[in-house]
Amino acid sequence: MHLPTSSGTHFGRSPEVDWLHCEVVQTILDIQILAREWEVLHGCIPNASMCAHPEWTIAWWNNFGHRGRGAGRETQPYVLTFRDADRKLVAVIPLYEDQPKSLLKLRRLRSMGYLGRERAYDMTEEPTVLVEPGYEQAVFKCLAGHLRLRLEQGRWDFVAMIGPGSLALDAGGSLESFALVRSNQRSGSDDVKLPESWEAYRRSLSKSMRENIPYYPRLLTRDGHRWEVRKVAKAQDIPAAVARLAELHKSRAESVRGRQHSNHLHTATQVGFLRDFLVTMAKEESAFIAELLVDGQVVASQAFYGQGETLTLSYSGYDERFYRYSPIFVIHSVVFREALERGIRRINFLRNIGPWKTRWLAQTGEPMTRMYLVRRGLFSFARYFGHTAWIGFERDVIRRIPVLWGRAQRRLRQTLRESVVREKTLTSETDPVTSTEPAVN
Repeated sequence: MHLPTSSGTHFGRSPEVDWLHCEVVQTILDIQILAREWEVLHGCIPNASMCAHPEWTIAWWNNFGHRGRGAGRETQPYVLTFRDADRKLVAVIPLYEDQPKSLLKLRRLRSMGYLGRERAYDMTEEPTVLVEPGYEQAVFKCLAGHLRLRLEQGRWDFVAMIGPGSLALDAGGSLESFALVRSNQRSGSDDVKLPESWEAYRRSLSKSMRENIPYYPRLLTRDGHRWEVRKVAKAQDIPAAVARLAELHKSRAESVRGRQHSNHLHTATQVGFLRDFLVTMAKEESAFIAELLVDGQVVASQAFYGQGETLTLSYSGYDERFYRYSPIFVIHSVVFREALERGIRRINFLRNIGPWKTRWLAQTGEPMTRMYLVRRGLFSFARYFGHTAWIGFERDVIRRIPVLWGRAQRRLRQTLRESVVREKTLTSETDPVTSTEPAVN
């Protein structure tokens, strides 16, 4: 089935939103042509996520699209754009579809960035949907009309979308006669609205936080270390900094100390995506990597994005040997202070609120929705449930074996090291040569 691209064909129009035009962009070249207009829309929306930036979509597709280890070999972009009666771009919903040739395989439409249950980690923590404020209801109704038409035609068996909290209410309600609709609410982006100065922000923190900000740098100095936080902001320096970040991110994931973390940069594809996006944004002075150097060695690193008055945190990592110095906390203290001094008024921590975020006074923002649609029909049901059963087995059994084995090995090595240290300690305490007890006559 051939579907026209962004040549002006309109889809999903309904009487109540007849003034919105929904168009489909299906090639990376057309996405690049759209990028400038898309970027203008992104810049006009307060607190827009960097995951909704056009360069994020382009970098993601260039690294994951049409790849066996990524989105799949039979995929293509399916970016929906929405325009008003004056042809002004008011919304972009970046999706991609999987159209396998085999009749046994599931035909899917998914949000750009979402690799589904068959991949261990997505590469985004926020919706990539971008809608100009005031157009949300009209856009989601228009979206529902478009999805309804394509589901009726049998183009997809399954649709998975990630979007704002109102997505399921506005887009899913009118689709229940054509598909099984399921949605779940998840926590939204966690952020902090900053005061006018670093001193005002510091005073608003808890007593322990105020004490920790100078404590860890002093601890480094007291232990005889020279340290500094370096900002890598030039595009030509970003690739090497991303390579260091990936190694430190892996080190953090493999650490048995503190909270367990996942390795989100576990293949060259993930690393390549992050590198490409950071390089592009660094050229626009909208991204950098902050590195903590101790005695000339990079021991911790984190990526940051900045647009307007918002600073967004991205992936991080650290050398386990410097865990006691809270290296990421040291980076945050320096970067946040510098950001406030140059006019940043909001820090976006991305989603999943945690204790370390609440210590910086982060609060949960608008909820996000993950919506699933399964087309009503015998063959669609059969393909969907067969696919889901296999993927669940692969994810929960096959893929977990090396992960669990690796963790068991690391814990065993840690236990052996601790056992050796204890044995040496006991030996030194009972050694008569080194004993400090007075001799008994």
